[in-house]
Parts: sequence; C-alpha cells; structure tokens
Amino acid sequence: MFADGSTTTQQVHPTDLQEARQLATLEIQYWESTQLPDSPASYRVRQLGEEDYIWIKNCRLVEIPSPPITNWYVFHSPTGERLQVRGVDDFCLESGGDRT
Repeated sequence: MFADGSTTTQQVHPTDLQEARQLATLEIQYWESTQLPDSPASYRVRQLGEEDYIWIKNCRLVEIPSPPITNWYVFHSPTGERLQVRGVDDFCLESGGDRT
C-alpha cells in the first residue's frame, strides 16, 4: 500500500516527476521489506575481485538501506561472508522470490 492509500492493483497517475519518484520509492521499499528477514530468495551479488568484478551466487539479503543511517544493501554469501553494495545494479534476484 502506498502512502496515499492506493495499492499496486490500483492505477496511479502521478502529476509530475517528483511524485512519480516518490511513488516508485515507496513501492520499492515495500517490495524490499517483504524480502526480509526470512525470504527464500537468493541473489547474485557483484563484488570487486582481484582483477575485475565477479558475481557471487546464492547470497541472502539481510539488510536494506535506511538512509541516513545506512546506505548499503547487505547480503550473506554461502560461506557466511558479509557483502555490502550500494546500488541495485550490483545485485540481481536469482530465484525464490515467491513463498508457497
């Protein structure tokens, strides 16, 4: 549900770019909050390797940004390593976003 009371099943027609960004931000934050804390979803996370970027598979999302306190997405790798990334370009959903 959005701050204005609408839901994702309702059509929303923002009047300007700022309102559109606010609505998109709320939707993203809602989606992110549904992924925590015990989501079965797994992610690929991009990290800087020795020579170039590498993708680490089967990571779990454990924290989302909460500005101004934190600005990082935090994942745990399969080996338990804590991985931090700033933007959505540095990770992608692999599988398991649905709960059954």
